[in-house]
Amino acid sequence: MATKRLTQKSYLVSFLIHSVVFFGYLWFINTKTDIHKASENVSFEISLSQFVEPSPPAPVVQEIIPPKPIEQPKPIKQEVVIPVKPIVKEKPIVPIEPVQEAVQEPAKEVAVEETKSIVMPQPALSNEQISQAFVQTNFTIIRDMVLKNLIYPNMAKRMGHTGVVEMTLVIDTNGKLLKYFISKSSDSKLLDKAAIDSVEKVAYVEFPKPEVQSTIILPVSFRLN
Repeated sequence: MATKRLTQKSYLVSFLIHSVVFFGYLWFINTKTDIHKASENVSFEISLSQFVEPSPPAPVVQEIIPPKPIEQPKPIKQEVVIPVKPIVKEKPIVPIEPVQEAVQEPAKEVAVEETKSIVMPQPALSNEQISQAFVQTNFTIIRDMVLKNLIYPNMAKRMGHTGVVEMTLVIDTNGKLLKYFISKSSDSKLLDKAAIDSVEKVAYVEFPKPEVQSTIILPVSFRLN
């Protein structure tokens, strides 16, 4: 049913379109015929009396103004200055006297006495003085070598142990540590052992070389901050 209705509607629409096109075509033909007939009956009347020749324009007269004469510049008078040369007085010529060469006298020989420096013999230093000089010069180096390996025992920190351990170090002329020992205790076995351990870690390291066998007393301090 729906298909039939669509077919009927399409036929109806097609019929209406063809009808509109057909009647439009008839109307266009009738209109064209009327325009053609109207154009054939139109007539134009032209009278030659209406055209009059225009009068020629009046001639333009231009006044010619002669140019003004150009004034020539007056000549400028220049004063000619003649330079005057100064009069130079000639100096009298003085005769040149011959120069006598100076006679050099032979140099006199001056006797120079040689001064001999007298060197006083210095007294020889004792082994103890040499050892003291070595300790004063190298004490800081040796102290830093030992304290670099020093460890504060944790047990001693907890128990509040503080003090100073004096270590005695004996160094030979080759910079070798011959022996070491505690010359003064801190009254704490933990602190004494920590000082001994710090020296043992550098026992085989080469120390500064003294001229004679030297002994150094090194204080190792333990303090709680």
